[in-house]
Amino acid sequence: MRYVENMKILVTAPSRKNHPKNNVLYDFILQQDDWNDFSFITKYHLYITTKLTGLDEIEYAGVVKIIKKDQSEADYYMVEEGEFSYLSDEFCSVGQSLDYYGRLSELGSEICEGILTSLRDINMFDYVSEGFKNERAWERSIMRDLNNDDDIFILPKFIIKNQFSAIPSIDMKFSFMYSGMINTLSFDFDSIQYGYFESEKLPCRMSVIVGRNGCGKSTTLARLSRVAYSSTQDRKKEQIAKIGEILPEGLGFPKIINLSYSAFDSFQIPGCTFKEKKQLRQDILDGKGRYIYCGVRDVGAELDYVLANVDENNMDIEFITLDRQERTILKPLEVLSEEFYGVLIKIHKDSDKWNLFNKVMMKLREEVSLSEIIDEIFKDDFILKSKEYFHRLSTGHKFVLHSMAHILLYIEKRCLVLFDEPETHLHPPLLAVLMSALRIVLNEVDAFAIVATHSPVVVQETLSKNVNVITRNGEFTDFQRPEIETFGENIGAITSSVFSLTTQITDYHDELDKLIIEYKNNNNPLDDIEKCFDTGLSTQARSYVISKLAVKG
Repeated sequence: MRYVENMKILVTAPSRKNHPKNNVLYDFILQQDDWNDFSFITKYHLYITTKLTGLDEIEYAGVVKIIKKDQSEADYYMVEEGEFSYLSDEFCSVGQSLDYYGRLSELGSEICEGILTSLRDINMFDYVSEGFKNERAWERSIMRDLNNDDDIFILPKFIIKNQFSAIPSIDMKFSFMYSGMINTLSFDFDSIQYGYFESEKLPCRMSVIVGRNGCGKSTTLARLSRVAYSSTQDRKKEQIAKIGEILPEGLGFPKIINLSYSAFDSFQIPGCTFKEKKQLRQDILDGKGRYIYCGVRDVGAELDYVLANVDENNMDIEFITLDRQERTILKPLEVLSEEFYGVLIKIHKDSDKWNLFNKVMMKLREEVSLSEIIDEIFKDDFILKSKEYFHRLSTGHKFVLHSMAHILLYIEKRCLVLFDEPETHLHPPLLAVLMSALRIVLNEVDAFAIVATHSPVVVQETLSKNVNVITRNGEFTDFQRPEIETFGENIGAITSSVFSLTTQITDYHDELDKLIIEYKNNNNPLDDIEKCFDTGLSTQARSYVISKLAVKG
């Protein structure tokens, strides 16, 4: 490969306190690390210089482990300080996170494949036939926290080439557990197949978490996003293990899209080290990376505050494991309008995403309040005036268009979408069509979503096997399946069974009892009570009044 011969990589000494200084004479900087895996020194940090990125600061690609044939516990750094263009065929490297490969892929295929070839990454040659799996350093260091079927050995090949659609489909199943949970929270995104060649499935790509206020729905989503974002190795570290545990351990997601439009949301975003949070901040500002936040918080500005107020060399475990941030910053409306415009521009440049965008808009158009808005969106000049138009929309319509546009831009195959309380600002028909549109996207792209909600409308379109009812008793949290099949069930039955709304905690019976006491001795008490309401009693209220009037005394 032409670029490999011209690649300039600088190797620097280890430093726990500082990242290497930018040096535009080089394409990449490889910093040694004195951490050892059972006496093997294999860990390095790869940085991308501003020569390639054009940014103001050096960019952190991530951790990479490099081994050499016949390496022993007595050997120190196999890649010595100095400069090189490519490693010999005695070497082999493995990136330690999907972000490592994702950030390199952002450089374009030639540079990405060039640096991976230079470092003899396992995705660029047949490392098995060359015997690297038989090396002691492979067994003791590379595979220390990994299994052969982990996604770090499967997904990078597709991430490198931006071929997300070619990622193998799977019946996504995993569980999540954190301290204080009585039962494991299980997700099974599969359902019975039917139709010709069994090519159809019941709705199964969306799982739902419901429960009372304060029981932990949003906390569960936030914790899940942080653990799902972490690499397999980081998940075994104390600071991530305290947040939660995903099984199978090696499960990876090409992207995690986190949507929350609550101004009261203060949950931590991912990142378990200063380096990681700093790079995540840059990814968010650049609109790239595996973690995508969509909502009203300015998480980039929040990270600036965090990074300025913590010790770069000693981010303590207590701070990392906190569920909530000390300070949140909200975006002004102008920024949300600008984001909507920018996302539309990017979607329009990708024909596949633009076609899916139009399909989704047609679904949204079925809701009466959106029909004229969607007609406006379909006009040729809409993108140019989208900022001003978005600014004038109602809160609910802003929410629907902003969230759906971001999902359409960033979603990829096997992506995990985490949507916190989508019913915010929406009346039921608008919520229903938003969820229908989301299901279209999930089916088209082969992705998955977990939704935390208070809405029976969302539950009504979800199989009970995909509904988790969360309850909390003191410090303990429990998850149970509904006792009824929720898919297509009556809203009243769902409200009663799943959300535990009973007549004991509503007050219309109390008001009816007062009317019954007032009119029960009249000649026609039922008629008199009916006259108190413009259109008469509802069916349920009438049944209640009749039953009470039938009781003597």
